[in-house]
Amino acid sequence: MRRDRVPRFVKQVLEQCHGGFELVGDAEEAHLLAALNEHPSKLTWRRRYNKDAPHNTGIFTPFGWLEVSSAGAGGFNAFRNDEPLCHATCRAQPGGEGPRWPSLFVTRSAAQAAAELHVTQGWGEYERGPNGLAFEWQTRPEWERPPQITPEACASDVEDEYCYGLEELRRLCHPWGYPIELTRIAKELHQPALVRERWAQFAGQPTWRREAQGWFSLKTPYGELVVRRENNGGWVAERNGTPLRYLSVRYLDCRLSNVKIVFDNYLDAQTRALLWSFYPEKDRLINWYNLPQPVSPAA
Repeated sequence: MRRDRVPRFVKQVLEQCHGGFELVGDAEEAHLLAALNEHPSKLTWRRRYNKDAPHNTGIFTPFGWLEVSSAGAGGFNAFRNDEPLCHATCRAQPGGEGPRWPSLFVTRSAAQAAAELHVTQGWGEYERGPNGLAFEWQTRPEWERPPQITPEACASDVEDEYCYGLEELRRLCHPWGYPIELTRIAKELHQPALVRERWAQFAGQPTWRREAQGWFSLKTPYGELVVRRENNGGWVAERNGTPLRYLSVRYLDCRLSNVKIVFDNYLDAQTRALLWSFYPEKDRLINWYNLPQPVSPAA
């Protein structure tokens, strides 16, 4: 017997909890699994180890955080950076207001396959051409998007492929920045490992535009990302002109508080910028941060 439906009482519970959904049947789930087998990725899904959500799985990708969460009474939803995956032709909620209903998958494996196959979609003007897949990520209208800002590119005198080495880089970027790999938090930031080689063959890797020597940019749904050399030294990452900095937290060296994070390789800087493009708050050790402006003395 085909399992194109979940039980009626499950639907009722889901509708009460979520307000609606678009059910994905067995035939479509089988198509998703077959498509992933034809174009496998190197991603490994991990359990969240959350006692309140034991069935949830997630993984970091070059396009942000993917998560498959249990829908409560049955089924699974897929999310990228907390945005649900919906049918491309999904009907709107009654009255046409609010976001569309998320797709509900009967099996976790199908939800994971759908998330992987569609992870590259919706990444600005540099994304790869449409591939005719049946789902797309829902952008919730209530979430404010930072304005798209394209700063004027300035060329560096140092070639893109040149690396200084961490100790030399620390000397060059003092006191405005600090290499991330020389901090005691670097090991924490690699859990799970954020190694760019993991995604070297991942289909749909975003293509950064080389504006000038020492300057790369990428449009994303969450603003303009820029990776550039600072003072002909290491590479820094910016989102709409806001640099990626260390946070001021009690377990972090206070000397690094609000200091720019510096990379010795632009590919590493690009991968980190993508991973923190939307929800850097998931990692409380760093953040996109604007230094407070000094208050002018009263006249």
